[in-house]
Amino acid sequence: MKTITKHISTDAGDVFISYQPCKQSSDGPTIVFLHGWGSDHRAWSQVVRSSKEATLSIDLPGFGSSQVPDQPLTVSDVADALMDIIDTCELSNVVLVGHSFGGQVAAAIAARQPGWLHGLVLVGAAVIREKNPPFLSRVGEKIGPVFRLPILSKLRPLMYKMIGADIPPEDPVMQQTMRNVLRDDQRNKLSEIKVPTQVIWGNNDQSTPLSEGEQIADKISRSDLVVLDGGHYIFLDQPTIFIDTIHSFIKRIS
Repeated sequence: MKTITKHISTDAGDVFISYQPCKQSSDGPTIVFLHGWGSDHRAWSQVVRSSKEATLSIDLPGFGSSQVPDQPLTVSDVADALMDIIDTCELSNVVLVGHSFGGQVAAAIAARQPGWLHGLVLVGAAVIREKNPPFLSRVGEKIGPVFRLPILSKLRPLMYKMIGADIPPEDPVMQQTMRNVLRDDQRNKLSEIKVPTQVIWGNNDQSTPLSEGEQIADKISRSDLVVLDGGHYIFLDQPTIFIDTIHSFIKRIS
């Protein structure tokens, strides 16, 4: 099936999208996939290949083939860019699927209740953030520059893994963007989400614990929680069950 790729200009810079037209009827929704921090649209490749619907995979600003923004972004800024893309593509029936940071952005968009959004899927979504990061993460911010020294650079990934944090990007604009993202808690906006929502979580998710998925499902009135056997990248651990869950959800809300 032909894949269409292009850049779309937004206030956050040029954003790269990968679009696959619907395999069957054009009456169905378009599934828009939002990746997590440090990833890009290719994370969804296996899921996209198995999808029956039209799909739109996006490199969020600063990731993959998308332009690094001129100024640090907030979650709201990224949400604005995504809404620009939906408007430019003239989509009117969208199911938004967000993983981790992408789920944080997806929840922010859903809380605005755009008319084109017909369904929401939150996958290990990093919706619950602490205004003040944990002690070890604050330590990581302070000593991170030390681990950029050539003699210690190989230990940098291990250090951040030990404190349960993502490795900060080298670009200073993206570093500040990351700080903004890590302090943007969406939990108080979850009750504003009115579209049908499928929450999908791995029972062994170490990055966003299952307890957070349970809180999210409890706060969104029209939501259902499915727990699968796996970790934070549950769509890679259980690709067949994952896409079946999405197809069942779309069939249920159509």
